[in-house]
Amino acid sequence: RQLVVPGGAALNADHSMPGSLLLTGASGTLGQGLVPLLLERTDLELFLLVHERPLAVRPTAASRVHLITGDLRQPNLGLPPEMQSRLAARLTHILHAAATTQFNLPLAKAAAVNVAGTEALISLAQRCHHLERFGFLSTVYVSGKRTGNILESERTHESGFVNSYEESKYHAEAVVEHARASVPTAIYRLSTIIGDSRLGVVRHFTAPHQALRMMYLGLAAMVPGNPDYVVDLIPSDFAVGAVAELFLDHFSPGQVFHVVAGAEKSYRLSELIEASFAALAAHDPAWARRAYPRPLIAPPAAFDLFLASAEQAQNPLVLSVLQALRHFAHQLNYPKEFDQTNLRRCLPDFPTRLPDIRQYFDKVVQYCLTTHWGTHART
Repeated sequence: RQLVVPGGAALNADHSMPGSLLLTGASGTLGQGLVPLLLERTDLELFLLVHERPLAVRPTAASRVHLITGDLRQPNLGLPPEMQSRLAARLTHILHAAATTQFNLPLAKAAAVNVAGTEALISLAQRCHHLERFGFLSTVYVSGKRTGNILESERTHESGFVNSYEESKYHAEAVVEHARASVPTAIYRLSTIIGDSRLGVVRHFTAPHQALRMMYLGLAAMVPGNPDYVVDLIPSDFAVGAVAELFLDHFSPGQVFHVVAGAEKSYRLSELIEASFAALAAHDPAWARRAYPRPLIAPPAAFDLFLASAEQAQNPLVLSVLQALRHFAHQLNYPKEFDQTNLRRCLPDFPTRLPDIRQYFDKVVQYCLTTHWGTHART
């Protein structure tokens, strides 16, 4: 007997395959890198939970990849009972990478995906007869408004959060923590993904890219924060590689890992502003001749006044950029560094292999310019 998965291959019902992995978020920044890496490094069958959006898979791997249409916001992931039973009987691995990363959503809407979706995945995991591991991708900013050294072993705090994304991921981590007695779980907290270190390619334009866009438009009069704030940005290719290594080769039930660049390979806020202006000028001499002033690094109250006055202009482009910034920028007022004890134990050479942002940031800026921040195809 066979079960036909919408958009994918046929599935044998005799469960004869050696192992199967369910990946959520396959169309996201990390998921797009994880799919080919998982196909290359394992012989696992891949079940990709997708939400309407088509996903391209190379033909040579089609027989190992099954697309399942579902929805993290729905009970049981929106899957029919027969599919739930098939997955429960077959899955040996679950890697949960899907999330809504919009910073400006009401908490209830962010939680409907990030918390309820995680609960549904954990519920499925608890029904899986052969599950060996459950990996959950999170963010180091579950630390919210905390400052100082953030340990991998810490989650709970009462310092508050800058946005609903941070808070919803904090509660999603709690769901994973509470399931440890019945599900072998590990959590991978990542810092902000900036782009590919080799080509500068950006899959998803987030707050740092929009801040760069504000500078390019001459609208970045100020940013909040401290000049010495460590802006931890990590390249997508190394983030994907680290997650794959930790999950496949060094799975550690009950452990949390900080996948970050670290202070030595990151810009300080003042350095990031200077590097941004230098890269923009190098790749667009006409922009350089406009001689826009560098943004001031200002207290939070002054930055909020700036945002309010900019929004009064009612320029659609300006408003769209500000929406991406206003719910993230205040994180720059809470300086912190992230402990990597667990990461370094499992991947001792990761800090050495990881490139310094000064080696590839220029490529990211060039990609933003040549694609007009994702609105045009790169030529």
